[in-house]
This record gives sequence, structure tokens and C-alpha cells, in this order.
Amino acid sequence: MPLLLGLTLITCLSFLSLFHFHQAGPISFWSWMSGQLLFLNGLVFLSDPKKFQLWLEDFRRRLSLKIIIGVSASLFLYGIFYFGRFFLGLLRSDSLGQIQGVYGYKEGMTSWQLGLLLSIIIGPGEEILWRWFLQAEWSKLVGKFPGFLMVTGFYTLVHFPTKNYALILAAFVCGLFWGFLFFRFKSVVVNMVSHSLWDLVIFILLPLS
Repeated sequence: MPLLLGLTLITCLSFLSLFHFHQAGPISFWSWMSGQLLFLNGLVFLSDPKKFQLWLEDFRRRLSLKIIIGVSASLFLYGIFYFGRFFLGLLRSDSLGQIQGVYGYKEGMTSWQLGLLLSIIIGPGEEILWRWFLQAEWSKLVGKFPGFLMVTGFYTLVHFPTKNYALILAAFVCGLFWGFLFFRFKSVVVNMVSHSLWDLVIFILLPLS
């Protein structure tokens, strides 16, 4: 329990700092996030020697099916955002500016640099941290559904310093979606594939700006 509380607090504080300051001197937003996730993921694996073996075993079981589910889930989520953009525009006249603000985080990085970070570190790293560790561990303590909702709340909360309602809403939707995906399939591989591909599509291949 103290370990879980500590890692939850460290995770929330580090992401609150990231979204408040956006960058640290010459270190860009995405580089900061990547380094932060590598550090936090390292703490996750160090917290339990069995974690790495469990992670590998998830890759060994029905990998092809998990990839198919992950790809399908990412495309479905992109569809939600694609059509959701139009509904958001009907509700708020400044929604386009808010969405453009999200893409402003891409400044200072080339598409291939960002693509590598999103697909290799950020997408997989967020799922290892938020769903595979935090959601799974809190679910053991408070129950599967409450744990899912609790971590979705944390995931949404850390985006509040941006004051960008489009990004906060996106975090809430993504938190619910990937949280439910893990709740349903209990596979970090499915979530890693879904998150990584969705990141690539939404930021690089077919941006909504």
C-alpha cells in the first residue's frame, strides 16, 4: 500500500509539472515526457521483480490476436475523435483554437522524431504506468470498476494545468477508453498497440487540426 501510494503521488506530481511548465530549458515537452516515463516505468519494474516476466508473458500469448484488437481499438478511438471534433465545434466556437493548442506541443520536433518517441516510449510507457500498474494495483485494493474509474480520474486530473478544455476532455475520453480496454482484455500489449498507433495517427498521419 505505501509503495502504491508513493508511486501514484510521484506519477501525478510529475505529470502535473509537465503539463504546467511544458518544457524544462532546452528540453522539449515530448523529450521531458519520454524521460519521465522511462524513469517511472523503471520504478514500476523495480517495485516487483516478477513484473518484467509477466510483461514478457503477455507478449507470448496470442500476440497476433492482441495486435488485431489493439489496431482495431485505435482506429475506433480515432473515429470517436474525428466525429467528436464536429460536435465540439457546435458546442464551443473556440474549439478549433483549443485543438490547435494541443498540436502546438509538436513545436521543436520533426515528425519522425516525434513518431519514434510516441511509438517506442510514450504510447507503451503510458499504458505500462497508468493501466498495467496503477489501474491494476488500485483495482486489487478497491475493486476492478472503482480502480478503473479512480485511475481515469487521476489521468484526467493531471491535464488540468494546461487549461485547455479540448485536451482535458480528450484525456478523459482516452482514459475511459484505454481503462476499459484493459478492464476488458487485461493485456498491456493490447493497450500498448492501441495507444501507440492512435498517437501516431492523431499527431502525425491524420491530425485533426
